[in-house]
Parts: sequence; structure tokens; C-alpha cells
Amino acid sequence: MTRYPSHPFAALKIVLSGLILLGLSSCSEKPAQFKLRFNHGPVGEQSKYGLESHRVGATYKNDDLVEEFDSRIEGNFTYLVRENRSDEIYLIEENNIWSWDVASGDSGQIKRETKEYNYITKINSRGRIIEFEALGETTPTRTNYIRNFFDQGMPIFPENEIAIGESWTQNASAIMADGDSVAVSSTYKLKGTARKKGYDCVIIEYNGRLILPIVPYDDDPSRATGFDQIDMSGIFYFAYHEGKNIHNEEKRKFVANRQYVKDGEEINRITEFDAVLSQYLVE
Repeated sequence: MTRYPSHPFAALKIVLSGLILLGLSSCSEKPAQFKLRFNHGPVGEQSKYGLESHRVGATYKNDDLVEEFDSRIEGNFTYLVRENRSDEIYLIEENNIWSWDVASGDSGQIKRETKEYNYITKINSRGRIIEFEALGETTPTRTNYIRNFFDQGMPIFPENEIAIGESWTQNASAIMADGDSVAVSSTYKLKGTARKKGYDCVIIEYNGRLILPIVPYDDDPSRATGFDQIDMSGIFYFAYHEGKNIHNEEKRKFVANRQYVKDGEEINRITEFDAVLSQYLVE
């Protein structure tokens, strides 16, 4: 099963704690203005999030059905501030622990699988990734995949203040294995305000498409090529005083397309699934 970061609001998305400068509306009928900024806090500060996801889909090999699945996945994420610079650039260490159930052989019994990932990310106060490093055992293909996910899927806040009802669009590109460039975009809209888990939040609605290329390198054990396509839509609650994501609800339509050669046979393997996920601040 393909593993990918939770989403551009955590890691979904890295989710940072921070400070929002709130522009108050005057006595006129002008809407409230919000200047959205991450300001992660002092060195050593941690933010913890949980995630629950439900996926229903199927895998095909050369158009033949291989398996159908209905699975639930849980995630636990910790973000630790390693560096907080005066020019609003932060060095964050991210720890992801994913858990899911799989069938154990032909017995019908269920076994719990767990996988851990760690990253170092340098990010600015608007949410733009400056540098990214995958820690531990990894490959250039996997590192490139995750960096693409963060670059395309994580919201980058507007430079200026934004009012309720206004939106912004983020454009990006993905370089495929054949060298072609594919354009992608995501749109974010400030829908309103709400009180969520004791925080004053802005509600941000979003939708977009991610294209994540699978580009093999000479030292990778797998020579598979292809891409993952993720169509996503959802809302998240952002605490504008504290500057951190409080809660995220998202729907995804995921298609993984792989081409490779095994025992002399050319194989096209496609996995498709629909997913809903909920990501939340752990108090």
C-alpha cells in the first residue's frame, strides 16, 4: 500500500504552531482582515497531531483485478522546533508513525503493521518549504516523491491580508520520468470564522490536484516508473491567534499508476481508492 504524508496542513501538510496577526475590521461593513503567518515558537517546542483515514479501493494488474480493500489507517505526528530564526525561518524535525491492519496469510487473522518516518524541514513563516531532508533509510525516488507532496499540497499563505470570502490559488509543476512538466494547482478560500476546541479559528476551504512522479534513480532497487494522482477537497480550522491548525477534514480520490518489468513481462499496475481523513491537534 502506498504511503504518503498526511497532507499539507500537518505534514498534510506540515502543521506548525505559530502566531497570526489579526487585522480587525472597522465600524464599517468591511469584512475582517487576517494576515496568516506561521511563527512556530521557541526552540524545543513540540506540536502533536493525530490522524484517522478510511480507504476503499482496488488494485489491477494489466487490467485484471488483483485485490479489493477496505482499510483504516491511523497516524501520529510530532513536530519539534530545532531552530527559530529572527527572519521567520524555522527548522522542524517531523516524526510520523503510521499504523494499519493487514490480513496475515490465509488464516484470516488480522495483523497490525506500523511504519515510522522522520524528516527535517526548513520552512518560512508563510509555509513555503525551503529545504527538505528524509532521515533514516530512504532512496532518492522516495525523497523526491515526498518533497513533491509538500511543495504541491501544503498551503502557502498570501503575503498580504485576506478577507472572508477571498481566495488564493497555488500553482506548481511536476517533472515526470520522461522529463515532461505537468502543471497542477490548488485553491484555498477563507470561508468564515468559528470556535473550535476552545480556539478562535478561520475556516479555510480547499480543493486541488497533486501529481507525484515516480522517477527511478540508478541506485534504486525498483525501476518502476509512473505517478500518483490525488484529487483532494476539504476544510481546515486555523487558530489565528496561536497560528496552528486545529482540525482538518478531507476527501481524496487517489490513483497510483506504475509500469515495470518483472521476469521479462511488462506490467502496468493501477491502484485506485477513495479516502476520507480527519486530522486533529492532540491536546
